[in-house]
Amino acid sequence: MHALSFFPGDDLEEGRRRLLDLLGLYKRRKGHRVIVVFDRTDKVGLGEEKVRMGGVEVIFTRRGEKADDALVRLASQYREGCVLITSDRSVREEASRYGTFSFSSQEFQRKLWWVQYSELKGEEEPVEAYKPSRKLPKKARRRLRIWNKL
Repeated sequence: MHALSFFPGDDLEEGRRRLLDLLGLYKRRKGHRVIVVFDRTDKVGLGEEKVRMGGVEVIFTRRGEKADDALVRLASQYREGCVLITSDRSVREEASRYGTFSFSSQEFQRKLWWVQYSELKGEEEPVEAYKPSRKLPKKARRRLRIWNKL
């Protein structure tokens, strides 16, 4: 998720820390497994590095690998068992080939705001109901079910 733009003015490390804090809160409230992939910025490590920060699994890519490539690799590994959040449309399209549902960072940002709000006020996010005059296509109904579970 290219969500570091959520925090304008922050340097890279501060933006990452704030994003991980927010995703940690999301994990505690919702109970979902959360994996975040960051591009490797240090020149020291060669392989993929996995760490846990605040309950969130963090993967730093292999040297020379882009986070987008790692996201597609994870989508191919987990297939329908995961939901991908990224602002890169081409990554979302490629992941959909493996049966992975995805949402944009901007869409998911709303979920994160609701988690923060519900933490402060104790109110839960309203479930999105869609009352069309006709039944939605199967894929759209499934996407809406997944969205409401996030």
